Amino acid sequence: MNKQFQKVKRRSHRWLYLLCLLACGFIWSPEMKADQVDWDGKWDEGYRSLIQDYPVTASYDEAFLYIETTSARSDIQIRILDGVTVVYEATLYAPDTFIAIPLDQLEDGTYGLELTNQWGDYLYGEFEK
Repeated sequence: MNKQFQKVKRRSHRWLYLLCLLACGFIWSPEMKADQVDWDGKWDEGYRSLIQDYPVTASYDEAFLYIETTSARSDIQIRILDGVTVVYEATLYAPDTFIAIPLDQLEDGTYGLELTNQWGDYLYGEFEK
């Protein structure tokens, strides 16, 4: 019985070791870095503020454009433009604060990103696919 117990103990140690290696692999795996979109525009959602800090961020990688807001006060109209032609349009409805837009339907190039809300706020930036 002692030999069988030691066998089971060794097997469980092997599994524990493998699980630890797997967990460490996830922790140390390199993260994909997303590029940030730099904004021009005005976005205060009805607040008066001297600080030009936008509550909306946009970042992108090879596959997706990520738009996130820290405010749930307004619906955000999203337009992606190829020059002056709108190639994608969507709405991020409050109280949602995040949307991921797949970029696989776009050809390589420079695109404009335009965000507006019901108070007349607007942000404009560009990104590369």
